[in-house]
Amino acid sequence: MSVAEVLECLVGPAPEPQVHTEAPPTDEETAAAMKIYFKSRKPTLRKKDEHKTKTTEALEEVMKAEWPQLSEDRRLSYVRKVREAAARGGGAQQQAPTVLKKGSTVPRMLIGRHKGSEVLLAERGLLPPGSLRGCCEAGKHTSDNKCCCKRLLGAQPDFKYERSALE
Repeated sequence: MSVAEVLECLVGPAPEPQVHTEAPPTDEETAAAMKIYFKSRKPTLRKKDEHKTKTTEALEEVMKAEWPQLSEDRRLSYVRKVREAAARGGGAQQQAPTVLKKGSTVPRMLIGRHKGSEVLLAERGLLPPGSLRGCCEAGKHTSDNKCCCKRLLGAQPDFKYERSALE
């Protein structure tokens, strides 16, 4: 029997993957996407204006006229850039809270993204001055579990007693 067959006997069949559909862009996301498009398009528009008669505002009007003519995929690619920047914390949109309250819904920008062990340790006030390794070499752990991020997080009660999907 293969490992996959054993797991299917123990846990049951794997769930069907969920199809992820993107939410339509908000007005703020569209405006920010248009700004990104304008930044990339502005040098080309300036080159085409041989007599340098168009002001920045006039160039923006040309860009606004071009925006609806772009394909849906092209416009969505600029919206995705805005969403990615917002998820990293560099966007003009409101950032997601660092600590979610029990029972609150998870913001869209955090779904499918990992925080990382350093962020988790910093939120709990456990990150010591100086940097910790992500994980120590095998057999080099200290007895106080403060040698690396993996051991320090693993010693926390909510991580220690969490049941895995196989248990």
